[in-house]
Amino acid sequence: MHRAVCFSLCLVTLGSCSLLRRATGKDGEDGKGWSQSMAEAPSYGLGRSVQVKAPPCSASGYLKIDVEKDKPFHVTTTPSKAGSSCAYVEIVNGAGQTSGASADVCAESGPRTLESKGQEGGTLITVSERYGCAGITVSLAVAEGPAPAAAATEAAPADGPKPEN
Repeated sequence: MHRAVCFSLCLVTLGSCSLLRRATGKDGEDGKGWSQSMAEAPSYGLGRSVQVKAPPCSASGYLKIDVEKDKPFHVTTTPSKAGSSCAYVEIVNGAGQTSGASADVCAESGPRTLESKGQEGGTLITVSERYGCAGITVSLAVAEGPAPAAAATEAAPADGPKPEN
């Protein structure tokens, strides 16, 4: 009986460690990755890059960006080439409201760049897997200021700005 209880406790402990590892997304380059909760999201400063595996389908992961309110920044997202799934990447404020910057990042589509400004109550990037759910890893490079003109895939309408008369 004593051995059965001890064995059960060991299995529960190992299972909890595995769940904790999955919940915190410990596959970022510095081991922080992402969190399933906005409140526990690991922080990254401007000028940082992190590689994260998108959370499983129907789940979201969060990363906090240390940026002052209204300060412009951009995020270049680069998908892994493995699998055929996509990740949905969006910049939100501390209450989870969108900043208007989002993109589907698919293995076939290549890098995408999102532009935004620091948000009221904090700035977060949310990542979730979509379409196919075959597993996708996304590299996120966060930089200060607007994106270079050639990289700004989400900033301007597809047909470009209208000339003024």
